[in-house]
Amino acid sequence: MGKVKLTKEQAEATELYLEHNDEDVEMFLWAHARSNWTGPFYEPLNGLSQGDLARALLIGYEIGPEIKIGDFVDIGLFGISKIAEVTGVKGDTIAINGSDEYHEFKINRVLTDEEKQEEKQRRWWAENGREVWELKEGDVLKDIYQREIHEVVGIGFMGSVMFEGDTSYRAVDEIEIKCTVVCFVEDRKDVDHD
Repeated sequence: MGKVKLTKEQAEATELYLEHNDEDVEMFLWAHARSNWTGPFYEPLNGLSQGDLARALLIGYEIGPEIKIGDFVDIGLFGISKIAEVTGVKGDTIAINGSDEYHEFKINRVLTDEEKQEEKQRRWWAENGREVWELKEGDVLKDIYQREIHEVVGIGFMGSVMFEGDTSYRAVDEIEIKCTVVCFVEDRKDVDHD
């Protein structure tokens, strides 16, 4: 059995109790079994089972990541690392990707804000059957600065794009910065999809 994962607040409450009670572990376990902790300092201990507290005090603990709804986490799932969106939190268990089921996952880490945005973008493109910034002839984009609408008429080397009326291809990283997708060719009503 490994170390118990405590929240930052649970670890602080544990340390505070032990500091003020001469590090009497036996008394702490007795008090925990009998108490419904109140007050801002000890209240986080209410979410901790007697067994987990005993293991934390005797074996040791580590502070687990703060998980909240909307976070994206790297979890260990059947020995494979997967990225999941946290859609529910109940104690040590979480629901992921819109599921109603709560499980205790091995959370490797919480994604940074930048990684979270990248994952949201990857998921959006995947929902539309594309890789990130994979454009096709007939897609319609809007230049967010010039407020112009462009139709993709050619795809070149490394995903470069030619718009209607252009005489050369534009790099996809330039398109990514300046444009947003209005409509994919598959969604257009004004073209024949045969």
